Amino acid sequence: MTGAILLYESAAVRLFHRPGPSDFTLIAFAANTAPVATQGWASPAIAGRPELDLLAVTAERMHWYPAAAVAALLPVARAAAKPRRLTLGVAMGGYAALKYGAALGAAAAIAFSPQASLDPADAAFDDRARLYFRRADHRGHRVQATDLPPATLLAYDPLEPTEARHAALLSGLPGVVRAPLPHAGHAGLRILGEGGDAPALFALALAGRMEEAARLLRAARRRSPRIWLALGLHAQRTGRLGRMAALLARALPPAAGPPQARRAGQPGAPPPGGPGPGRAPLAAPAPAAPPPAAVGPAADPLARLHQRLARNPRDEAAHIALVNALAARGDKPAALAAARAAAAALPESGRCQARLGQLLAERHPAEAVPVLQAAMALGHATESVRHALVHALVALGRNEEALAAAREAVAALPDSQHCQAQLGLLALRTDPAEAVAALQAAIALGNAQPGVAHALAHGLLALGRREAAIAALREAVARLPGSLPLWMLLARLLEQEEDWPAAEQALRTVLTLDENNADAHLHLSEALRRQKRIREAVAAFRRGEALGPDRELLRIQRYRMFGELG
Repeated sequence: MTGAILLYESAAVRLFHRPGPSDFTLIAFAANTAPVATQGWASPAIAGRPELDLLAVTAERMHWYPAAAVAALLPVARAAAKPRRLTLGVAMGGYAALKYGAALGAAAAIAFSPQASLDPADAAFDDRARLYFRRADHRGHRVQATDLPPATLLAYDPLEPTEARHAALLSGLPGVVRAPLPHAGHAGLRILGEGGDAPALFALALAGRMEEAARLLRAARRRSPRIWLALGLHAQRTGRLGRMAALLARALPPAAGPPQARRAGQPGAPPPGGPGPGRAPLAAPAPAAPPPAAVGPAADPLARLHQRLARNPRDEAAHIALVNALAARGDKPAALAAARAAAAALPESGRCQARLGQLLAERHPAEAVPVLQAAMALGHATESVRHALVHALVALGRNEEALAAAREAVAALPDSQHCQAQLGLLALRTDPAEAVAALQAAIALGNAQPGVAHALAHGLLALGRREAAIAALREAVARLPGSLPLWMLLARLLEQEEDWPAAEQALRTVLTLDENNADAHLHLSEALRRQKRIREAVAAFRRGEALGPDRELLRIQRYRMFGELG
């Protein structure tokens, strides 16, 4: 996106302004961490419309725009925006468009596939709650009625279970109009851009005509080649080949040939035998214009892959390339449908079975296990296939089988850091000695994951080797100085060893990485108290207390500091 001016920057978010002549300002929140200068930042429905007066909010990490990160940005955005404002976003960005719509003074919000909350108390069904929720950052994270602007459009795929459950949490809020887009996945905004419907949608939203806006979105979905592709793949998977051919024909219209290739009698062909009576003489031929840039579905690499498969449904390379291309675009439903079609077309292909199993492992582990086992039986026992099989078995609670599969993987691929790490993590509870050996091997082979180093320390502790655990953590933080969990575990072990100066140093590093870590402030207060630095200890305690730490830790540390049990 060219012409964007940086208005605000922090460690968490950035705000850019691209001035435009539109009579309103579109405030768009990014769905990911792509820089605003790249194509990954936004759909052409936004970035490709220079007439829009655009404020673009980008995220420096996947944090779901916590209130503390956005608080200082909001007044800057309000000052730069025109009086009429519309907030917009997809997924994480859709959440922010809703959560901060009223605070930004927007007349309306349009959210595609948004989350209602990251708090596990609201969204335990969403794995992202487990991965990204942080108590100190995400208090009051759920979207409330008071957060919303006067009019809100909620677009989502009802066939995506997690997306549909977030939509159910949001749909009861006042002023929210739903626009279900089956088979769209997270591509709702891209569908809007395909047909050039963005200006009309924005105008309806700003006018508060959200029911009409929802109808417009549904109509855009019905015209979308992307949807026809998804439906065609679904028809192929369910054996309805006639319907598949019709849908793919709509999604992939044949490209027109060059004018000189047209035959006499075809539309646009010159009349035979010269101009003829009453016709002007033919002008001298104009210089050939350069061929236009390829546009539309036929220019899409996906279209070329579908055309290859239409010519040869048993083209293994095309099947795999199609699955990988859809997965790379983030279109998981379409990628899974394509993988199912590939496995059905080529049941003897270990590669196709493996790719299907890998995609199934995340959300459909019971279906993934036999598919991955079939891939291995067909000779495709690669590292990634073995890893996915273990993951699926763990997800099903079949831990003994998972451990056996992990041991087989290490026996087959002893130089694989990933197989060694997976075995170490699985063996940690049942056999710490086996776990330590595997985790040490993974690290020696170059594994730099903080979780592996963290697990190694716990394995050593389980074997009673505290000094070795501290030494391993010191080596780990030297390799991974930005890992907060490793520094925090090191600080706790140093506390237990009563090495208070070293514990203080580790805790101060934690607070350099996260100044709002309430528990770290309380632990720091104890390290300072033990060194007789009472004033500093009290200040650290008060800071931690204000940030809302773990209640039991707060009770214990209050008693240590002041002799109060309450």
